[in-house]
Amino acid sequence: MREIILRLKELESMDGEYYELIEKSKQLPETLKTMEKENIAIRNELLNKEEELKKTIAREDLFTREIDEITAKVKALDKKMFTLRRLEEVDALEKEKEFLIKTRKEKEREVLDIMDLRENLEKIIPELRSKVEKSNNEFTLSRDKTTAEIQNVHKRLKTLEERRESIKKAIPLDIYQKYERIYKAREGKAIAYVDKEGVCSECGIQLRPQIIAMTKLNKKIVECEGCSRILYFQSNKNES
Repeated sequence: MREIILRLKELESMDGEYYELIEKSKQLPETLKTMEKENIAIRNELLNKEEELKKTIAREDLFTREIDEITAKVKALDKKMFTLRRLEEVDALEKEKEFLIKTRKEKEREVLDIMDLRENLEKIIPELRSKVEKSNNEFTLSRDKTTAEIQNVHKRLKTLEERRESIKKAIPLDIYQKYERIYKAREGKAIAYVDKEGVCSECGIQLRPQIIAMTKLNKKIVECEGCSRILYFQSNKNES
């Protein structure tokens, strides 16, 4: 039984790292996905602003052409005014001219708003381009680092798995299953030693003489009455 206890202790000593690496092997790809999403979001923001600027410039050009066309029409009406003889015709032309001038003023106000938007976008876009360049560089470095870390984790896991399998074969199945159950229930601590005063090293309970004697005999697996951990007797300080 002593050899089995030694194997269990060895298993426990590596299982902290083993289960931590399993969790890490799940988290690292998710971390990589999160970094990629953040990088894509920044790049999309730049693309959206660049597209908005193109549309803004196109609207400004369109409105400017329309204003020029209205101005040309107003000038044409002014020339036509001198050719009219009837008062009704003059009144109709004046109304048409007033409508065109009102429409031109509205479009001029819109053009001013568009110019403000364009100016703002032309200021934001270079800042976003710098931000994207920085994000791309950081993402590339982080991706390469995380990818290398994932490879190292898998490599280490493979080594531990091979070693665990070797140890597991030396432990009876029922005892291994008991160990696994206690390990998970007790947050990674399945083995405890009994000190010279007969106290469990993990939960601190004073064990009954019968339990202490059974632990010393080392003929079978003995569990702590307080925490259910597998017990072994500490015959010297180096054994813990």
